[in-house]
Amino acid sequence: MKILKRFLSPLFKRLKFSRYQKINCKTNALLYTELFDILKHYDRVILYFDHNFGGGCDKYFWNQVRKLSKNEIILRIQYLYAEKCYRIGISGGISKELIIQEPVLTAIPDKIKGIDIYEIVINNIVSYPSIKEVFNIVKTYKNLNDSLKVVFCGHDYYSICPNFTLLKNDEPCLGECDKNEFKTCFSNIEPLFLNEQITKDLSLTDWRNLWREFFIYYIDEFRCFSNYSKAVFENIYPEIKEKMTLVPHKFIPFKNTINVAVIGTLVKHKGAGVIENFIDYLDKNNIWNVKIYVVGGYCGKLQESPKFKVLGDYERENLPSILKEHNIDMIFIPSINGETFCYTAQEAVHSGYPALCFNIGGQAEQISQYDKGYLLESKEPGYIYDRICELYYKNNKV
Repeated sequence: MKILKRFLSPLFKRLKFSRYQKINCKTNALLYTELFDILKHYDRVILYFDHNFGGGCDKYFWNQVRKLSKNEIILRIQYLYAEKCYRIGISGGISKELIIQEPVLTAIPDKIKGIDIYEIVINNIVSYPSIKEVFNIVKTYKNLNDSLKVVFCGHDYYSICPNFTLLKNDEPCLGECDKNEFKTCFSNIEPLFLNEQITKDLSLTDWRNLWREFFIYYIDEFRCFSNYSKAVFENIYPEIKEKMTLVPHKFIPFKNTINVAVIGTLVKHKGAGVIENFIDYLDKNNIWNVKIYVVGGYCGKLQESPKFKVLGDYERENLPSILKEHNIDMIFIPSINGETFCYTAQEAVHSGYPALCFNIGGQAEQISQYDKGYLLESKEPGYIYDRICELYYKNNKV
């Protein structure tokens, strides 16, 4: 239990900072229209089923995004446990953030009817209210197109046991337990990971048979990431041994920090509060991989923060050398007002660096037309952090 609680602690912190707008049918209809307009420019649409808890699965997802070719894009469905709804997002070559929320998973296939799905990846469906609903959607697509490739990723042991860590008394059990021992596992399952199939009446045989049938008839590749996990899965599901592949995670070289430049004097209407809240978020969550550099002036509470540095006023002709000197990775324009033009957006576009800004004003008008630009739809610091990481990974393929 102690190990599980340590694992859950950052997840609950992440949920605490989740803030999404209420679902609006009319708004969703417009967003679906926009989704179709974007996806029609890509030859291959890959559908991902994923959770929303970050961690290694999220790192793996973004590493896969970085590997996409120019004609590929990912349509990602995530279950938002805190909001009890599903989020549909797109990731790939696009420079615009597009998020749609749906309360019912089974409604999504009808909403995206007409989109030709090239491949389906089940990255992780821990926390989904019903795994049967996911399986049925995959079955429907597979029955319509037998050549459709379906990949299952073995990031954890949820398919072996609802107690997906396979820990018994803080020791690995490898999924080898009798019926009575399985019942004791329920005391270790947090509500976060319960779905309608997980009840005290559930038998381990029924649970595994549900997955076994799906694996045998509907997946083409069961992707494992270590010899250890591959052996555990093979022991429980020997019928699909031939479908199992071993694909260890590739180490992605990293820097100590993602360096983000804010150009211009940082005052309230230019986003000082946004940056202050962002640094507070980094501090509260013990995040050290992002540092903000203000190429301009600032006078506020962040003067002593190690995650924040003021470089002072600059001459426009010196901006490229300043950005290079401080190893800047991207430019963030945090202005919260609709700029009449925004010279800093112009400088960002002409700098050649990736750039982010909120979807308002003259700044958004320029950044939206920039192939390395990214429009932000929320001022929530956790959201901004995720988008900074996403943009960094997208523009630093290894």
